[in-house]
Amino acid sequence: MIKIIGLEKKYGEHTVLKDIHMNITKGTIYGIAGKSGVGKSTLLRCINGLETYDKGQIIVDEKDLNTLTPKEMKVLKKLVELVGIADKLYEKPPRLSGGQKQRVAIARALSLNPSVLLCDEATSALDPNTAKSIIHLLNEINDELKITIIMVTHQMSVVKSACKEMAIMEDGRVAVTGTVKEIFMAQPDALSRLIGKEEIVTPGNGITIKIILSDEISYQPIITKLAKETGIDFLVTGGQMEQYRDQMMGTLYINVRPEDMKDITAYLNAKKVTWKEEGKNV
Repeated sequence: MIKIIGLEKKYGEHTVLKDIHMNITKGTIYGIAGKSGVGKSTLLRCINGLETYDKGQIIVDEKDLNTLTPKEMKVLKKLVELVGIADKLYEKPPRLSGGQKQRVAIARALSLNPSVLLCDEATSALDPNTAKSIIHLLNEINDELKITIIMVTHQMSVVKSACKEMAIMEDGRVAVTGTVKEIFMAQPDALSRLIGKEEIVTPGNGITIKIILSDEISYQPIITKLAKETGIDFLVTGGQMEQYRDQMMGTLYINVRPEDMKDITAYLNAKKVTWKEEGKNV
């Protein structure tokens, strides 16, 4: 368990971290997401002891980092097999690919038998397929060794495919925390500001509704039932399904006539389907 209480960090007169509060469950993969410059990497360096902080506490396994000795702070053929590079054990670094170098870095970190593995933009310089393989490896390490993994990233694909819990940072502060499912279902403003609005082609008339499909709902014919049980015609204008680590979630866009909006949303509310009005064009 990692607990961060009222953490503040300054560089001169500039406050980089502002009253950070965070609880990271033991054994989870925790994503810290946000745009460049919001303080993600600084927070990670405070957690691993590479940076001091001006105010607050970081408690790891019931130990306050400010009270640890230098020796305690350093605590971070089987490992190379675990990370999938047993055949590269005696290769020189220049002969390794970017993904293989990343696996070596992970193996070196694991050799210290840590309880927490910290990853700062672990996949940002890798091609998509290699990035997926590194995410898969980290998931395997988490499942097999039960190590808590904290991942700083600006890539939502990393959060979706690896993390169980997450925080979104804005301007040195934590804007929102929760499980990945809770945040992507709730669609808070901080998430919208981070990922931007999806470009959806809408007809000339009507109101566009974004329907959030949870793991439970994604396997049900909700749209077919919506049309059949309400007797209302509408247009499906876009959508997608995505894998979120161990579950499926997705979004679907429909365009409805203004006069049908009340009945459509009443049906969705009755079925406990999350939705948002995305815009009017009437």
